[in-house]
Amino acid sequence: MKNSRKSEVKVGILTIVAIILVVWVIGWAKNINPFDEKVNLNISFDSVAGLEPGDPVALNGVKKGYVNFIIISDDGVIVNVVLDKNIQIKEDAEFSVMMLDLMGGKIIQIKQGTSDKPMDLKVLQKGKFSGDVATAMAALSSVQSDLIDLVHQLKIAVTGINKFAGDEEFLDDMKSSFTEMKRTITNLNSILNENKEGFKNLIDSGNKFLNDGNNLITDTKEPLKNSITQLNSVLLKSDSLLTKLNNFSDEIKSEKNNIGKIVYDEQIVNDMKKSLEQLKKLTDILLEQIQDKGINVDANIDLF
Repeated sequence: MKNSRKSEVKVGILTIVAIILVVWVIGWAKNINPFDEKVNLNISFDSVAGLEPGDPVALNGVKKGYVNFIIISDDGVIVNVVLDKNIQIKEDAEFSVMMLDLMGGKIIQIKQGTSDKPMDLKVLQKGKFSGDVATAMAALSSVQSDLIDLVHQLKIAVTGINKFAGDEEFLDDMKSSFTEMKRTITNLNSILNENKEGFKNLIDSGNKFLNDGNNLITDTKEPLKNSITQLNSVLLKSDSLLTKLNNFSDEIKSEKNNIGKIVYDEQIVNDMKKSLEQLKKLTDILLEQIQDKGINVDANIDLF
């Protein structure tokens, strides 16, 4: 009886030790240490694509925590992560759910950021899903029909090229074209070599012409500038003269000067008309007397 009791105690102790070891191994594998001080952070994602509690959380590639729990919200998924208390996360840090391995494991990667201000860990942060193999395959499936069409078009193009490549007449024409092209290039090189000196003289003449033109422009620059200045002065004086003439014409029209008064005063005009008529009559009398008996002069001259 006593031996049976001892055996039960031994089995119980071994069971407890085994449970402790299992818990410790699981905690070590999940990076869970109940004696370390931790902080919690909530991150909102549109999708986590298979992320599970216990998955690692890394800061700049270094493991610093794990996923505590995941809840579904009205506008996505909220993930609660447990991080080391001494972790330094900046205000502009970025959170991404990424693929950990080809077996489908997930990890939350934290890009620390460059801001001088630390992040308030009590505020809900916004994260993003960076995609995985399944996402890539889904995207590939969406363009599958386009890829099939592209391959079909490439097949048609290759078939056409093979058809032309197998056509002897086409190949002969291509050979003839290349032969003619080669002959043309050879002739062109020959012409260039034969007229090399002439081309050089032509280029030298062109350079001399350009230099002479530049010298001419330089030599005539100052006289031309003076001529333009004088022309501007003449134009300004002409404009002033025209302005004065316009003012003089306006004064005549408005009778502000003697000419205007003479031209537009009806009394003066009538007097001038009468004077001209009297002068005409006198001239007619003189002409009549000259043609008849001469000019009759009736003068009473008293000398003394």
